[in-house]
Amino acid sequence: MTDTIWCWNESNSNDPAKASAFYQELFGWSENTMEMGEMGTYRMLNIGERTVAGMMATPEGVPSHWLGYVQVEDVDATAEKIAAAGGNIMMPPFDIPNMGRSAIVTDPQGAAFGLFAGTGDAMSAADAPMANPVEHSVCWVQLMTSDVQGAVKFYQDIFGWSSEPMEDQFVFKVGERMHCSVMANPQPETPNHWLTYVMVDEVSDYETKASKLGGTVLVPKSTVPNMGEFSVIADPTGGVYAVWKDFGSQAQA
Repeated sequence: MTDTIWCWNESNSNDPAKASAFYQELFGWSENTMEMGEMGTYRMLNIGERTVAGMMATPEGVPSHWLGYVQVEDVDATAEKIAAAGGNIMMPPFDIPNMGRSAIVTDPQGAAFGLFAGTGDAMSAADAPMANPVEHSVCWVQLMTSDVQGAVKFYQDIFGWSSEPMEDQFVFKVGERMHCSVMANPQPETPNHWLTYVMVDEVSDYETKASKLGGTVLVPKSTVPNMGEFSVIADPTGGVYAVWKDFGSQAQA
């Protein structure tokens, strides 16, 4: 049975070359590209041999953003279930040649995410990219929403995730493994969204470096007691992400 887990994170940019150069300089990521037919050029961002994330161009008029994907057994059936539960289908299920099938959807509060079913073997929660993060890899995703209780019920019903309260948020779990989290949107004027976190060794350093490279610090370094520090930053094309320093463990490059 397929573990229903976050399996991929992707930067969608209105200037992929500019965004890629920013992240390569900021995090030391390397890039290799592949042509995806009508989808255009797809960029794979890596740390050494480890793939960190993907990057592609946004459709005309769509702002730059980060998007996460959840692995499911059946994209079509899951999309239908999401629509019936009050979510929306932004991009109906489609095939990705030689890779699998995908769709882009939102939850009932408007936060967007992707669905993906691969043609190869499904990964387990223990093998997911965020399960064993290293410095400069994606380490967490967090939902910022106007309806925490509604979101908890939605994701539990759709994906079977369990949840438990932790500080000012709820943590979703797959089995016993903490998987992602949800909290009240701290900036109600911004749309509800899933936020992608990248692990770093010192938050302040990456705020400074990102600013010098043309990024914008949206939320200065903040502390989550007994857990870590974070900052929210926009890349030069407007894609928003966060950096995270974990107090509980030291990332290894």
